[in-house]
Order: sequence, then structure tokens, then C-alpha cells
Amino acid sequence: MSEAVPSSQPRYLVEWYQPALSSELLDRTVDQIGCCTAEISAQGTAVELLLTVFVPDDEVAFGLFAASSRAVVEQACRRAELPPARHQGDHRPRLTPTSAGEPMASSTDTRRPSSNAGAGLRRAALGAYRWLLLGFLLLGAVQIFLAGLGAFRLDNTGVSGDTAFAPHRAVGFAMGGVALVILLLALIARAGFRAVVLSAVLFLLAFLAQSVLASLADHSVAFGGLHALDGLAILAIAAFLYLRARR
Repeated sequence: MSEAVPSSQPRYLVEWYQPALSSELLDRTVDQIGCCTAEISAQGTAVELLLTVFVPDDEVAFGLFAASSRAVVEQACRRAELPPARHQGDHRPRLTPTSAGEPMASSTDTRRPSSNAGAGLRRAALGAYRWLLLGFLLLGAVQIFLAGLGAFRLDNTGVSGDTAFAPHRAVGFAMGGVALVILLLALIARAGFRAVVLSAVLFLLAFLAQSVLASLADHSVAFGGLHALDGLAILAIAAFLYLRARR
């Protein structure tokens, strides 16, 4: 049975930053958090999203929660896959009289989260992040072509393996460098925890694992097969990141 949120419950103001935040995305996010708070409340721990505020210029949203503790609010946000960037605890509105004697609603200090210059830098980084992911996928297609070309050159022309696969190897090193830039842009754009982690995995697979597996393939062909599977995993991660960044 769900537990109602008492009026005496502490209030918590949560801040989220999301690149390319839109009112439609915010509506979906609010619905998702609402479902998560309902699930937690049904388990006997009262938590409720009372209010959301959208600041499109800074790509920031704020949520006011009523809950028994900060940990409950964090649990609801993380369950909705939207961990808070920061939050202020026990955020209670109060009434302060104006000079004319009229009551005026006010609250604790809610400072502007970032400057327009900072928001502009993050938007630029996000745009570059999207385009670079697309470029990375195109390089992946070229890499597959060059691998096939090298294999048939090796069989049909009798050239050495180093010569046949030299273009494939060069593009592979270039993709490792591009993956590093993608990771840096994801950090600058604050693309989200999942995007940053997957970008780091992309870099490790493209820059480190591909070279190690290719070297080990000289001693066992099984590593050559793993080298190819690693390439597929790299492209799958890049495609997922690109599609998620376009949402």
C-alpha cells in the first residue's frame, strides 16, 4: 500500500543538466520520475515530485521533491536513469512580507547554475560530439572495406601482410585517436554518465584492444577472430551513442 507524503516532509531541490533539453523531453522525464516515485511510495517510503522548473537557455531543469531523506530522492532519480547533478536539502518555501505588506512567496537561494558562455560551450561540444560519432561510424565502414581489400590482396597479388593491411592499420589508429576526442567531448558536453562510460569503453576497445588482439593474432588465429568481434562491438557502441545523442 502506498504511503502518502505528509505536509511536514522535508523538501529537496534537485538540479539536472541535459544537453539538448526540450520541453517534450522534460515531459517524458517527469512522467518517468513520477512512475519511479510511485513505485518507491508503494513500497512504504513516501516520496513525491511536487514541481519542475525548466531553464532552456542553460539546458537545466529543477525538481522539488517531498521525501523523508535525500537518499530516497536520489534513489528515485537514479531509478529513472536521471541522477541529480546537485541538490539542496530541506528546501522549504516561506512567506516574506513585501514593503506594501502583501505576502510574497520566496525560497532559499537558487543561484543561476551556469553562465550563458558555459552553456554555449557545452552545446558546441555536444554538436561536435554528435558529428564526430557519425564520422567515426563512417570510418568504421571504411575500415571494414579495407580489411576485405587487404585479405583479397594478400590472396590474389602475393604481397606481404604488412603491405596488404597497411591502410586498414592506419585507419584503425586514426579511429583510436577519434575515440579519444569523442570521450573528451562527452565530458565537456556533460553528455551523461552512461555516455561518458561508454565513450571510455569505446576508446579502450578502439585504441588498446584492437592493437593487442591484432598483435596476438600472429601467434593464434583465434585472436584474429576476437579482433573482428571487437570491431563489431566498437561500431555497435558508437551507433548506440550516436542515436542516443540525437534524442
